[in-house]
Amino acid sequence: DQPFKAELLVVERFTAPELKCLSPEATLESKLKLEYLQELDNERKFKLESKNQLESFLYDVKNRIEDEAVVIDQVSTEEQRDELMEKVRYDIDWLDEDGFDVKGEIYLERKATISELSDPIFFRASELTARPEAVEMAQKRLKDIRLLVEKWVESMPQVTESERADVIALVEKAETWLEEKVALQEDAPLH
Repeated sequence: DQPFKAELLVVERFTAPELKCLSPEATLESKLKLEYLQELDNERKFKLESKNQLESFLYDVKNRIEDEAVVIDQVSTEEQRDELMEKVRYDIDWLDEDGFDVKGEIYLERKATISELSDPIFFRASELTARPEAVEMAQKRLKDIRLLVEKWVESMPQVTESERADVIALVEKAETWLEEKVALQEDAPLH
């Protein structure tokens, strides 16, 4: 009940394919065709990248408006938010319908339109959150400089009283400037 086994002899033979030289006209035609195909491929890639950029940008804007509502509400009017969200929702729907297969430039134009509305709002929101921290850091730095100048009396006697006074005058000038700018920002509308 043993299976039947037979040894097979395998002979490998390689033959080179017959090469024919192309005429100069055929070579040129082939190059032109390859360039055309590459151009089509580049257009396809550009269109897909542009569409993906628009889609991710739209969802980023939508999510940021919703997630950062507390800050966004302070730096924008309800009309600004409504206009922006209406255009974002419209473009999201447009991507699935009429915008499914259009030129890449159209996707970029739509992104630029939304960006014109969203960028000022997001810039003001980042300012609103970053400004207090920046002011606090500046005030701390100025306080640290004052303390350092006081230490110079003992640790660096080569620094004259006049030089220390010059540094303190610069610190006072910076503190005054900072106070003025903070007051201007507090009086300025947020949106």
